[in-house]
Amino acid sequence: MEAVLDKIQEICAVFGSNWILVAGCVAVFFISCACVCRSIRVQVRGTEPPCWVKLLFWIFPSCTPKLCCCCVSLEKYFFKCPGAQQGGAHWALKEDQVQCEGSACQQCLLKKGYINGNDQSDMEDGENKAFMRRS
Repeated sequence: MEAVLDKIQEICAVFGSNWILVAGCVAVFFISCACVCRSIRVQVRGTEPPCWVKLLFWIFPSCTPKLCCCCVSLEKYFFKCPGAQQGGAHWALKEDQVQCEGSACQQCLLKKGYINGNDQSDMEDGENKAFMRRS
């Protein structure tokens, strides 16, 4: 343990002052944060949600759409589904959105019985049934 402390003191002696070492560490920290923020901005600017956004939404479904990462809102990946659940409206991924007279997510249409599965023909049938029932 003393050998480690001696090594740390030798490193500090090279810089001449503890404050110079602290300033260097702070600079490295901010540069690292800027690089991470830049990579997040590049991922979030796309049209498809990155995998970490889907994971965040899976863990925190009500909070994720309201988040802003590196000055880019995550709300563009979500929509407010009127819902078939008793709680009413909920957030859903836009890629799960089914366009009918009103927009709804696949899970709600499955619960209401408009569609039977994730097959594309079932989805189209579900959209037609949803449109017919709302008319």
